[in-house]
Amino acid sequence: MSRTEKAKAIRSAALAMIERDGIDRICGKFRSRMLFVGGYEVSHIKLGYAGDILDIWPVNANKIFSMRASPDGRRFDITTFKRGDWEATFEADQRAKASG
Repeated sequence: MSRTEKAKAIRSAALAMIERDGIDRICGKFRSRMLFVGGYEVSHIKLGYAGDILDIWPVNANKIFSMRASPDGRRFDITTFKRGDWEATFEADQRAKASG
């Protein structure tokens, strides 16, 4: 799986987790949802006409994943993607969802 495909899969899994278990927050004038899962904080900020940003970082540590999507969801910009064991947290959720 390419880096971009992997990033999109992580984004998809994280968004599903946030929609299912996240909490709403207001971040300035933007809507945001937050989730703590497996020692990681996940944030999804909807920027309206500018698309959205998904960020993941270990609690009390530096960001390990950041991906921006265009409003139509057809273009993506991966700004941070530090590969590591943390990816398994989101892969496990995808596998559980696929198995029903």
